[in-house]
Amino acid sequence: EFGSLAQLDDLFLSENSLSGTVPTEFGNCEVLEVLVLSGNKIEGTIPTEIGTLELLNTLSMARTNIAGTLPTEIGLLTYLGVLQLDETRLSGTIPTEIGDMATLHRFNCYNSQLTGTIPTEVGNCTVLHYFEVNENGLNGTIPTEIGNLRELHGISLFQNPLTGTIPTEIGRSTKLKEVAFSRTKLQGTIPTELGLLTALVHLAL
Repeated sequence: EFGSLAQLDDLFLSENSLSGTVPTEFGNCEVLEVLVLSGNKIEGTIPTEIGTLELLNTLSMARTNIAGTLPTEIGLLTYLGVLQLDETRLSGTIPTEIGDMATLHRFNCYNSQLTGTIPTEVGNCTVLHYFEVNENGLNGTIPTEIGNLRELHGISLFQNPLTGTIPTEIGRSTKLKEVAFSRTKLQGTIPTELGLLTALVHLAL
């Protein structure tokens, strides 16, 4: 069983036709740093035991049939830099515990079934480079805390029923190269602060 592989630090099982569920025994692989299961037929949920992998820096379950919600235990992964959960059947909300992930620099969960609002705690992820949650069911407003993300290179929120206005605070994220807010329910004026984003190469409103 995987749980007996106490020295395992990298596990790549991507782009196969693997089925079944994610073993809870992964939680026993205490030195695991990379877990890549993307591009498989894996079903079930993300086990809460994932939160015991304190050294994990990369977690990818993209392009699988993973369902259920993103467990709050994800916030225990304080060394996690890459979280890729795009093109899955994940539903529910983005847990506020995402704000505890101080080293997170990529969060991909697009083309899934997320609902609820974008938590203000995202603003605590100050080294975040990419935040891509387009093509979900996220509602509410874009949090003003997005302006705290000074290292942000790309933010993609298109095709979500978001409301309110584009926050002027986005002008603080001066490293932004890609902004995609189209096909939402955003209203109001285009903030002049977008003119501060001198690195911008793609803008879709």
